[in-house]
Amino acid sequence: MSAPKLALYPVIVYKQGVELPAKGRYYLITASGIYFHKETKVGHGLVKVTGIPWLEQPDLGISLSLPKIPGRIIGQALTLFRKVWDKFKSEVEVTLLYSEKHGYRLWCPRQTVSGGGVQYARNDLPDFTERENEGWQTVGTIHSHCDFSAFHSSTDTGDEASFDGIHITLGHVNRDEFSMVSSIAFNDQRAQMDPENCCLGITRTSDPVVKKSKWMMTGESAYFRLSLTDEDAQGLVEDQALIESWMSKVEPRQYGIGGTSQYGSSF
Repeated sequence: MSAPKLALYPVIVYKQGVELPAKGRYYLITASGIYFHKETKVGHGLVKVTGIPWLEQPDLGISLSLPKIPGRIIGQALTLFRKVWDKFKSEVEVTLLYSEKHGYRLWCPRQTVSGGGVQYARNDLPDFTERENEGWQTVGTIHSHCDFSAFHSSTDTGDEASFDGIHITLGHVNRDEFSMVSSIAFNDQRAQMDPENCCLGITRTSDPVVKKSKWMMTGESAYFRLSLTDEDAQGLVEDQALIESWMSKVEPRQYGIGGTSQYGSSF
């Protein structure tokens, strides 16, 4: 075990009424950040700093507290994504809801879609009374990447950072084996997760592949296939009417109208 690092200067936690030293070097922790009282031949004063160098860095990893998403839910999303691909050759999004009483469910909001993005109505949710009585909370999103690789685009990354929850992308939805990535966002922070750590009912068939060319590095995400239990497989058969009803809420985008944000606000 290494010896503890010695504190070079005093550390003061600021509160009303604290009398700060007029001279000397010290760190000051306040509601707006950390400051260092610096002294030079020119003068002295408090300057903002990013941290206190001798302190240890904590593990900033984000852990999932919710149960894993059942394979039936992933199957519902994948079935819808394939229907939208067949009809519109477009991406599509579903919102992930969770209730301690009922578990997970998907909600398909009204949306306009294209091959490069989705704009959906964030205010299109189950009835407020139902959400209150049954404890439904919005806990994430699942969206498709048509016939190309699943990855977190810059749009996804920016939008997910402000949307606490699980965010899953399914690519190559036109194949039996689809690509898949997942992440968890929490308080403007975001961390990658292996899909197996947040989802059930999937089996990995290949790992990500990095390809190098003369000009750039490219690659493919991991591939998966559905591996449903008999109960989930039967449930997915029973869900077909529900999934078909979602199609009425998906419309192709008229180019020149609306934006391209994956997680746009109400349109």
